[in-house]
Amino acid sequence: MGDMLLHETAVAWFRKLMRKTKPEVMPWLETREMWSKRARQVVSQINRDYDVAGLCREFPTRLEDVVNGLGERLRK
Repeated sequence: MGDMLLHETAVAWFRKLMRKTKPEVMPWLETREMWSKRARQVVSQINRDYDVAGLCREFPTRLEDVVNGLGERLRK
């Protein structure tokens, strides 16, 4: 199931970049607004540096691959 749920890829991109983007204050002092600003910067970076549109277009093909492979794991 995880092989075809492409949002898991997008979430992994987001988590990785959020870990690299440190808050301006101690994490427990970061406000919702500060976190949101950091998250918007990360999303902008993802849209700039990753093939988000290609990931979305890949979904129908991956569904077909799962059906054709009788549920076996996908290579990619």
